[in-house]
Amino acid sequence: MPVKDFSLTHVVYDDQLLSQKVLALVTLTPIFIIVAYVTLLYSRRQIHTLLMLIGQLVNEGLNNILKKYIKEPRPHGCKHSGYGMPSSHAQFM
Repeated sequence: MPVKDFSLTHVVYDDQLLSQKVLALVTLTPIFIIVAYVTLLYSRRQIHTLLMLIGQLVNEGLNNILKKYIKEPRPHGCKHSGYGMPSSHAQFM
């Protein structure tokens, strides 16, 4: 089974399956969310949009602190470095 590396998010997927291509693109959701926050903040200049963006960034910082405290290793064979739990994608969403 040939796999391909989706370089922006380092997602490995089977290039032959459309469903895996779609799911590889879904991993870009956090980037789209940040772009949406910045776009809304720039265009509407509303305080609640700023607070949501700050909350999202604080949550990301909390994730890094928890990773260093929990120190759960990534699954065997994973190409990423650093700790695996809590999941950055799961906590971001």
